[in-house]
Amino acid sequence: MTMTSDNKTVELTQLYMEDAEDLAILADNPKVAQFLRDSFPQPYTIDHAKDFIKLMIEGNVQSVFAIRYAGEIAGIGGVHLLGDVERKTCEMGFWLGEKFWGKGIASEVCRQLIGFAFTYYDIVRIQAEVASPNKASSRVLRKNGFRKEACLRKAFHKDGHDYDLLIYGLLRDEV
Repeated sequence: MTMTSDNKTVELTQLYMEDAEDLAILADNPKVAQFLRDSFPQPYTIDHAKDFIKLMIEGNVQSVFAIRYAGEIAGIGGVHLLGDVERKTCEMGFWLGEKFWGKGIASEVCRQLIGFAFTYYDIVRIQAEVASPNKASSRVLRKNGFRKEACLRKAFHKDGHDYDLLIYGLLRDEV
């Protein structure tokens, strides 16, 4: 999937082992990890990057992508199906290295992930979770048609802080 942002190409592609060093450099930043899940290592080493890429390649994960901007790895994005009674919903998430912030890349990535999810999955809904201080991610989601559906009070616990967890949703018939 490709599209342009600021006259440069934003692509969602497969991850390659050659991406490990650049991925580790981008991910090893407390500002990047600040509002991500605890499973995102910090500090983020080259070994973390290699293990993640190996897991994606060996697991043949088709819904986790390298985000590339002008050919350079800029972050990771993906969607995954929920289960049981939520099986018609997928969750979307993405992160960008700090040097790629503020360029419109996240909005384009969100648009491409929406297209991917509604094209390849039998779903009716995409959801995304955002820590309340993460205003940039909330803006990206709203810009792409997501609506804030819930506020789980003090449900996001990170680095000794308790934040509200915002749940955003987008229905297939709203696209």
